[in-house]
Amino acid sequence: MGVEEGNGLSLEGLALRLETQAQKLETLERENEKMRSENDALQSKVATLEGSGTRRDREAASEFEGRVSRRALLSKAGAAAVAAVAAGVFLHPRPAKAGVDVFDSIWCADLIADTGGVNSLNRGSGPGVQGEGQTGVWGRSSATGFSGVSGTHTGTSGYGVVGDGKGSDGAGVLGRNPIGHGVRGEGEVGVLGKSSTAGAPAVYGQNSNGDGVRGVGKAGVIGRSSTTGYEGVYGQHTGTSGYGVVGDGKGSGAGVLGRNPSGYGGQFDGGLAQMKLNPKGTTGKPTSGAHTKGEIYLDSAGTLFVCTANGTPGTWRKVTTTAA
Repeated sequence: MGVEEGNGLSLEGLALRLETQAQKLETLERENEKMRSENDALQSKVATLEGSGTRRDREAASEFEGRVSRRALLSKAGAAAVAAVAAGVFLHPRPAKAGVDVFDSIWCADLIADTGGVNSLNRGSGPGVQGEGQTGVWGRSSATGFSGVSGTHTGTSGYGVVGDGKGSDGAGVLGRNPIGHGVRGEGEVGVLGKSSTAGAPAVYGQNSNGDGVRGVGKAGVIGRSSTTGYEGVYGQHTGTSGYGVVGDGKGSGAGVLGRNPSGYGGQFDGGLAQMKLNPKGTTGKPTSGAHTKGEIYLDSAGTLFVCTANGTPGTWRKVTTTAA
């Protein structure tokens, strides 16, 4: 006697039902194959009539309308198909490959919450679902806050979604959104880019009408390098006139801060001059505001002043120069 389940159905009874459904599905598949052959013959007949210029009559159309489409057939046999798949899993294990191989159209619907329209299990080393076509797998959702395609890795280490692109213009993952983020990453590291090709960036941003890359955070952008002679952050302007790097500070903070505990805080090279100070609009030293020792000030006449003591407005010394 079989073990009774919660609904009173024994395992033997369940297996018998599954076998019965599998037999029904086999019958439906044979009928489907027969109708497919007849349909192919009918289409060949119609093509022959079209090629000969003979006028088609309602006889061929009536014959075609009397047929049951494959989608309608499979829709009616949905329950039997699911049961047969389950029977194949539990009663007739097969070598590892994709959970379900589908060469013809199948439509499955599930109205039960938190369950899939199609559930495929592969206990081997192959994929649970494998799709091949112009678009291999296509997911669509109209529910706010949900995703068209979702991938979850439930093990100790792995990827939720993996995309392998090909060709120089093809990306592993392409994200598009006309009014929002194309790609959004959330995690301990939001987005990690790696490149093993010399001269190629790990992360590349391109925008003809705005910022190529924008970082917002406690530190907007951090660049690091451990290679001797190279820089943590590098900026280059490739047009006819522009700045390699621009820094806008606020309050008592500087626009650009350069620090080096064992070398120079700043080093400058230029074709016209190594450094340029933009003159102020008035002559003379500063007469208001809090200033700190070490400030350098250039007035409208080109006279240079150095602050030698903190204060408001501070203590200033004029730099005396002689004609060159």
